[in-house]
Amino acid sequence: MVQRKWMYLESIFVGNEDIRQQLPAEAKRFDAIDRAWARIMGDTAKNTNVLEACSADGRWGPAQRWYISLVRHQWCLPAA
Repeated sequence: MVQRKWMYLESIFVGNEDIRQQLPAEAKRFDAIDRAWARIMGDTAKNTNVLEACSADGRWGPAQRWYISLVRHQWCLPAA
């Protein structure tokens, strides 16, 4: 679920200066999640065992917080 939200919001926040200017605080928070997500995915690429990757120490708590944060980011977006 985190990956799905991240993928959706990445297409909005990365490279979209208009949104970044309208929502600077959300863009900054998304950038922090984006860096952390990239780090986790880099670690996961080194160990492709799904059970080990998902159950690694310190993964579940941040993933839950990121999901909540990403949902809030989505709520902040102007209606299309």
